[in-house]
Amino acid sequence: DKWVDLILDFRESSKRATTYGRSLLNTYVEGERVWANFNVTGAETGRLSSSSPNMQNIPAAKEDMFRECFVASSGCELVVADYAAQEPRILAALSGDVELIDVFRRKENVHLEVTRTIFGNPALTKKDAELYKQGKIVNLAMMYGMTAYGLAKRLGIDEGDAERYVQSYFSRFWGVARWIPQQREETLGKEHVRTLGGRYVWINRYMRLWGNNAVNAPIQGTAADVTKRALGLLHKKFPGQKYPVVATVHDEIVCDVPKKEVRKFIPIFRECLLKAFSDIVPN
Repeated sequence: DKWVDLILDFRESSKRATTYGRSLLNTYVEGERVWANFNVTGAETGRLSSSSPNMQNIPAAKEDMFRECFVASSGCELVVADYAAQEPRILAALSGDVELIDVFRRKENVHLEVTRTIFGNPALTKKDAELYKQGKIVNLAMMYGMTAYGLAKRLGIDEGDAERYVQSYFSRFWGVARWIPQQREETLGKEHVRTLGGRYVWINRYMRLWGNNAVNAPIQGTAADVTKRALGLLHKKFPGQKYPVVATVHDEIVCDVPKKEVRKFIPIFRECLLKAFSDIVPN
């Protein structure tokens, strides 16, 4: 087993070193910049995607050194912002789930609320790190209709325990439990969904994962609408000037800002992100 683990680790590290090391440096770097493609509707669910190279998939969990290689240009700082619990907030708007909406109105941590719900312990905090990590995974998985079997594999737990997590989640967030099958049934007839931004995302019902896409697309597609709206608002704030955005990673926007402008830039950045969300997602 030890040798097998070593071989698998070597293969994974070798692939990452090639994809995000030699290949990236030799093919996509010119001057001090990495030149990548960003596709407005490249993903099946309507999300922004990136390719050649994929800048939204830079390894982070095990090899932080890859992300540490991306630095600001001379005289600048990288300013990064994302949305807190963006997709659960969008799910609350789409499903109308009163419990989920209440969590956000009370400004609670939605992942912590789900953790407390599935473990039946209202005293849990983020300091209960392992339980919190599982609760966050359950929260995101339930949005996309993951089964108890899939959840058990993801968490490395017994299927019976996973089933109890699922039932606990849907017992509290019954609006989400009702919305998911309704969404799939409506999509089966129309073969498309609409994001909260009004955009159509076409669903191929003959694909194996069409049911997941029927649920994913309005959530992830709306998230992409919000991100693109924020990018547009930022562009309007800097007419005739250097556009500060250098990358997006789903709900995260990365900007390269002169150091002397950072303090002035941050409130503008925040304003654009908040306006983009409120323009598309109902309060």
